[in-house]
Amino acid sequence: MDFRDIPAETTRSIAFLSRIPVANSMFGPAPWKISGAVGVFPLAGIIITLPAALLAALLSWFGIPAALIALLTLVTMVLITGALHEDGLADCADAFGAGGQRSRILDILKDSRIGAYGTLAMIFSIGLRAVALTVLIAVGPPLAMAATLLSAAALSRALMVWHWRRLPAARTDGVSAGAGRPAPQSAWMALAIGIGTALVLPVTQAGFLAAFVAVLFAVLATDLWTRYVDGKLAGQTGDTIGAAQQIAETVFLVTLVSVL
Repeated sequence: MDFRDIPAETTRSIAFLSRIPVANSMFGPAPWKISGAVGVFPLAGIIITLPAALLAALLSWFGIPAALIALLTLVTMVLITGALHEDGLADCADAFGAGGQRSRILDILKDSRIGAYGTLAMIFSIGLRAVALTVLIAVGPPLAMAATLLSAAALSRALMVWHWRRLPAARTDGVSAGAGRPAPQSAWMALAIGIGTALVLPVTQAGFLAAFVAVLFAVLATDLWTRYVDGKLAGQTGDTIGAAQQIAETVFLVTLVSVL
């Protein structure tokens, strides 16, 4: 990716990863694949999460209870993303929770309905992140907390790219199959931005050691998830990519507040 392409590719990535409207002219007449823009996914994640982070900081300044701020922050994030990644996590929980042969798991992943496993997965994801954010908000200061939230957004988008890059598409149809596999240089670019951001932005609130440990655990969790998916499907889908983002973000935030 050329340096001059970064603003345009980031804008297109925002359109793909959220409900933020982007002009059709940004996509142009030439064919475009999202896999070519994954290097800037962490930047897109920061921009997508920025309104929620600023809201959390503002409400914290006004002395709103930390638990309420945490929930409002997550609601804002879900509204902006359209629960894109939460949906992937829920579908994966239903499919892998039900078990069975590879073909059955893939069939369940394509089912738009959400079952008990999926519902519980979303409850746990929202609940764990809400508790972690409550702690971060209580610890403060507001801008440092907002920076930590942005770092989680950047890192988790980078690690979902890593998951995507490491596995081939599990089926010939679907979003990830149509998008193609990210190039190695794009995946490394995403990792550099995501990990770099996650090591720097939380320092003012948590310190470098806590940030390093949180990044390490998020990377390990994503690696375990990728190995598990590979063993079950011998490939990834759009849902497993979305679940990777949720796992990475949750583990990063929970680990960070655990070692503060």
